[in-house]
Amino acid sequence: MFQPAAMAQSATSGAVVGTVSDQTGAVVPKAEVTLVNLDTNASQTQVTNDSGGYIFPNVTPGRYTLTVKMAGFRTATVANLSVEVNRTATTPVKLEVGGDKEIVEVTATAAAQLQTTDSQIGNTVSTDAILRLPTLQRNATELMGLQPGTANQGGSGQGAIQMRVGGALDDQNTVTVDGIDITQNIVASGVSVPTPADSIEEFRGGVTNPNANLNRASGSNITLIGRRGSNAIHGALYEYLQNSDLNSNTWDNNLIGLPKAVIHDNRFGARLGGPIKKNKTFLFGNWEERRFESAAQVTRTVPTQSLRNGILQFRDTNGAIQQFNLKSSALCGAGGSQACDPRGLGISPSVAAQFAKEPLPNVPGGDGLNTGGFFGVVPTPIRNDYGVARLDHIFTDKIQFNGSYTYYRQIQTSSLQVSMVDAASGGNLISVRNPPNRASVTAASLTYQVKPTLLNTFRFGYVHDTDNTGATSPTQAAGILNTPGTATAAGPIAMLVGGGVSSFLDSPIDMDTQRARYQADYAGYWQYIDDVSWVKGKHTANFGLQFNKIPYTHVRADKVVGSLSSLAALVDSGSFLHLTSANEPQTCGGAVSSNCIRSTDLKNWDRYYAATLGLVDNVGILTARDASLKPLPFGTNLRNQTNQYATYMYAQDSWRVTQSLTLTFGLAYGWQTAPTEVNNLQTLQIDAATGGFISGPEYLAAKQAAALQGQTYNPLLGYQPVGNAHHPVVSVDYGDVAPRISAAWNPSSSNGVLGSILGNKKTVIRGGFAMVYDRTNTVQTVLIPMLGVGFGQTITVQAPFCNASGAGGAGCSASAGSSNVGLSAFRMGTDGTLPLPTVPAVSVPVIPPVGQYSETLSFQDDPNSKVGRSYNIDLSLQRELPGNMILEMAYIGREGRRLPQAVSLSNAPYMLVDQKSGQSFAQAFDATANSLRNGSTPVTQPWFENQFPGLNPGGTSTAFLTSAAKSSFTTGDVSTLFYLMDGYRRKLSLPTYNNDQVLDLFMRTYVGQSNYNAGILTLTKRMSHGLQVSGNYTYAKALDDNVLNQNQAFFFSNSYHPGVDYGPSRFDVRHTFNAYYYYEIPAGQGHRFGGGKIVNQLLGGWYTSGIITARTGFPLIVTQGTNSFGADVAGFAQTTAAIPTQSLSASSASAYNAACKAEGANAVNKGGSGLNVFADPCSAFDSFRYVNIASDTRTGKANPFYGLPFWDFDMSVGKSTKVTEKVNVRFSADFFNIFNHHDYLDPTYSLQNPNAFGVITTSFTPANRPNSARWIEFGLRLEF
Repeated sequence: MFQPAAMAQSATSGAVVGTVSDQTGAVVPKAEVTLVNLDTNASQTQVTNDSGGYIFPNVTPGRYTLTVKMAGFRTATVANLSVEVNRTATTPVKLEVGGDKEIVEVTATAAAQLQTTDSQIGNTVSTDAILRLPTLQRNATELMGLQPGTANQGGSGQGAIQMRVGGALDDQNTVTVDGIDITQNIVASGVSVPTPADSIEEFRGGVTNPNANLNRASGSNITLIGRRGSNAIHGALYEYLQNSDLNSNTWDNNLIGLPKAVIHDNRFGARLGGPIKKNKTFLFGNWEERRFESAAQVTRTVPTQSLRNGILQFRDTNGAIQQFNLKSSALCGAGGSQACDPRGLGISPSVAAQFAKEPLPNVPGGDGLNTGGFFGVVPTPIRNDYGVARLDHIFTDKIQFNGSYTYYRQIQTSSLQVSMVDAASGGNLISVRNPPNRASVTAASLTYQVKPTLLNTFRFGYVHDTDNTGATSPTQAAGILNTPGTATAAGPIAMLVGGGVSSFLDSPIDMDTQRARYQADYAGYWQYIDDVSWVKGKHTANFGLQFNKIPYTHVRADKVVGSLSSLAALVDSGSFLHLTSANEPQTCGGAVSSNCIRSTDLKNWDRYYAATLGLVDNVGILTARDASLKPLPFGTNLRNQTNQYATYMYAQDSWRVTQSLTLTFGLAYGWQTAPTEVNNLQTLQIDAATGGFISGPEYLAAKQAAALQGQTYNPLLGYQPVGNAHHPVVSVDYGDVAPRISAAWNPSSSNGVLGSILGNKKTVIRGGFAMVYDRTNTVQTVLIPMLGVGFGQTITVQAPFCNASGAGGAGCSASAGSSNVGLSAFRMGTDGTLPLPTVPAVSVPVIPPVGQYSETLSFQDDPNSKVGRSYNIDLSLQRELPGNMILEMAYIGREGRRLPQAVSLSNAPYMLVDQKSGQSFAQAFDATANSLRNGSTPVTQPWFENQFPGLNPGGTSTAFLTSAAKSSFTTGDVSTLFYLMDGYRRKLSLPTYNNDQVLDLFMRTYVGQSNYNAGILTLTKRMSHGLQVSGNYTYAKALDDNVLNQNQAFFFSNSYHPGVDYGPSRFDVRHTFNAYYYYEIPAGQGHRFGGGKIVNQLLGGWYTSGIITARTGFPLIVTQGTNSFGADVAGFAQTTAAIPTQSLSASSASAYNAACKAEGANAVNKGGSGLNVFADPCSAFDSFRYVNIASDTRTGKANPFYGLPFWDFDMSVGKSTKVTEKVNVRFSADFFNIFNHHDYLDPTYSLQNPNAFGVITTSFTPANRPNSARWIEFGLRLEF
């Protein structure tokens, strides 16, 4: 948070520092040094100190002339000195004896770019490079990925900045324009307004150890300086054209024979800058519009024809396909001789009607037998309007003002939510989501140079950002579909077939929570910033204070997963509806070798069975309550209107000990208040017996301690409104003190071996340590608390019986209960009108009833949360080389501690010890599960017998549980097993293992950790002889315990021991190379290759530029499920990685083999796309086993294999033609992925889906690209 400063430079400035000496090397004190801006004639003056040193601590980036005068010496002038943002230009000046009227011009060298005052690591990109490098979005933030130490998993959002830089979490990056933070404050995935290349003067990326004033977040700091007016009139008219005629087709389209989608992208604009009053007032403006008739590739999972006919298909262990026609098959139940559908009805008429409104598969996907992929193209037109105006005014040499206003509007049709209804009859996919976005930035600054050594800068900024998802609600979609059996007195109910948390089927119109939820944001961000720079002798002191007000209103129709504010019926199994062996076929193994399925497919069988027959898992809706806890009408969305405040301050001293050594010390401090909701519509989770607040680590520790003693820990939970609790949702963390120290040594050795290695003032050795704190984003401070229990409640009818609305249809037998849901469960389209949930009355504090799971989800922030922190260290060596080049070798390290991450208070106590036998549940589970997976009969386990006395009269409890929950054992689904066991415990009048007031208890707390170490090698050639080059290589290792950014609603797979998943981070990219170049071809007038006027016009002005990126693959795991350690039933846990039994060869883009070499015991499906990352996918699949929760202390995440590598080359060719002395026309052709190289998205690997193991199904889309194919963009500019 508080880092080495480049001699007090600010977020909008650079610094100029140097020493004035005579020809003998003696320093010259009291010399007058003047710095003049070549564009505006603004000047600053300093006097050298007793050591001959001078410092200009706050210099606006641009081109300058530096003049040094001293009596008895000739006047020295450094012409065309370049000052870059957040960098120090070291400019020593040697005076010659003579008259001060004589002028000697000194040339600034590459040594001026050696960073001799701080330990920052990062690169600067100039305005010419920003305009001429190939950037498809024409957005300066696209260049962020060129920094060393970056790891980006791809994406396509404009202005997307969500990548990990230097090991920081990917929501901790910050973008400022002219010192004002424009980072989108809610989830920090992008910027509130775009940053077009024509509006930006300079780009500076910081990887680690930023300046002291860049202290609000712990990640990379992208500092942008906006273009400004000057004494000369400059401007441009421009247009960029991109369309499908210029592009290549995608690999995905070619795979299935689809033509290119027709698109047309037209970006056009104008900029103008110049003086209103010369040397006084300057104006700059830029207006840019984009009209993009785009199309997006969409893949959905749809039923195969066999599933539409009510036939389930699975493979046995020999690889043969087994078919089960549910209406007539008698291969289920005991001995595999009972009717699979005991009611003999087969596929639900409602399900069949909805399936008919979906197209048949046309690409690989799903499980390849019951479901497949449907690939299509959906039109997604985009309209963007952007404008910025900047005013600069110089009141006096000491007072300067800058003001600006930026406007942005985007109207985009999204591909996130689509309708397949027309596609089912041969038509096209249609988007049903149209999210609008509007934003603006108002900024102003006033700089006052009190005296040559004292400078004060005050800045004000207001960022306003509004958007909403524009989604079609499930109620609206249900009305369009008009599926039989969905009409009720409350209106149509959306029917989600197989649409649970981990959906295996898509609806004709996307109606699941993630795609159909309505959300709206109305965000403001007020910034008041004051910085003071004070030069005193060899010291430059810097002080700053920043105050932020963060008003925010959020409206939403969801609680992340589960119900929306629309009535919906889930036709699936897993949450409340659970199948037993009465409705399942036999699993293959032992003597059973035919008419059976693999044990790994049992859970899939259960879900396909319930979905096909139309069995209702639950009917639910999210309801809202007012401030008095009175229920609001169905369909009312949740709404929170909040305010937060943040204060930051810092002080630092940069001490130029000698001409060669600078030390910097400092301290920063800050805090952010908890959100206050205007109507107090927030609750705190409490122990209802004591009224004390629940804290995640303490609750889990108590639950684990009790389990190890053979006891349960389930205090009665309540939810206290903050107004009654007299306490905010989180306590303010006032402990964020951030020290830092750095040193920079610029040795002057010129003799001997050391002199030849280091050179005279040609090397800088730098090092620094900093403690930095995370930015707490609004998604964590506001969105999570508003999803607690009380003011928003998910109410459900859980697993209704077939007689819930009357006698039920043919074969209804509600008395069969949970032992045979095929007889008892409510069926869509067969058993009458769907039952509707009712809203219960509540009081303060809200105490959900015990034993009913009367609330599905509870989201809470830990009231004792701390702000995440990191300890950063870097050590680097910069060396000036011949040819105007600088080589830098660096080490950077980061230790992240107390990082925000969610835990599950619902995590089952899998370590619970049976007091009588001493056996733990984990031991009993592993023994039983491994027996079932091996096809043998499980041995009776003491834990099950003693914990469930009398559960199975005449038999064993072990046998009963393995029959009732066989798929939970074979697939490692500990959560579902505990859910079922709690039900049996209630029947036996025994206490449950988990809290049964709320199904899922989510709490964001502060126990995450990460570690990052990297070596960086950077070579930069400053512009000379028409060539500019910058390249960097990073070798890195990133480790964490599955910590995610704050927008991810997932918790650890094991909340008791998060360290079981400690291993390579999902962003662990070992080798990364980035480079860019810009080259003015030496032809035409004044060059070797030239001729007459016409020849010079033809040959002159050509240039080329390019960006090259390459990296090795990301770490991959084979998943076995999300509930292996009993984290939760709703599916918020991160997936558990299966454990490799042997090392896999690295994934390779050349090792394609779509089929197994031989059908084996775990045969993998043939076919698919024809591409597989493994030469022998069967052998690869057999190289993993399930986690033994009693004995394995680490999951497979500790030993991943690595995915497919990636490389890309983007190139631009252009020509600038001079029309008059001041007018140029420039044409450019930008080639993105110029070689049309195919990079593929890493496949998913799951023990639950062997048919798709390693199968490549789609190409990888890099960041800021619509797809992976080659794109060509033409540009035409008139510049003056």
